[in-house]
Amino acid sequence: MILKYFFTIYIDNMTTNEELDIYVKKYLPKNYHYINSMPSDVFEQTKFKLNDCTIVNYDTSRKEGSHWIAVMFPKDYDAEYSDSFGQKPDADDAILRDKTNFKKVLKKYSSTGEYTYNNLKLQDLKTSVCGCYASLTIRHGLPNVKNEFWKRIIMMYQPQRDLKIANIFLDGLGNSTKY
Repeated sequence: MILKYFFTIYIDNMTTNEELDIYVKKYLPKNYHYINSMPSDVFEQTKFKLNDCTIVNYDTSRKEGSHWIAVMFPKDYDAEYSDSFGQKPDADDAILRDKTNFKKVLKKYSSTGEYTYNNLKLQDLKTSVCGCYASLTIRHGLPNVKNEFWKRIIMMYQPQRDLKIANIFLDGLGNSTKY
């Protein structure tokens, strides 16, 4: 019953940019500067600095929104891109049918001229918790098995993984309702 309710809520209701911005600003790592969440066309026009981070929606500003990803520009490392489906930058073009230039932006503003990305498929395709994953990526770093937070999440099976991510996000917003 609880999981049915969870999936009903998150299949049709994507996390809003306002919720993402509130969460990230609350838990932003000290060395980063957060630039509010944005659509892909705004991302491509933004001038980033080292230690900037943001959450980007694959859709342009003329659309409702489809999928959130996290982007970070660490001072001394490759730019970081995290997609909860484990796709590399611009790979979702075939899935979402949106043309993006994420690779170009990542390389342009990276301190090394290169980027790294999360290749772990974390999110179930039937859920809309991509914004939760993106927010937690900025808080805890790029998902990988060496990171203690992500290691615990990765070890979970679906649908418990998405449920846990949603609960962590909602708790961080101050919403004590558990799904």
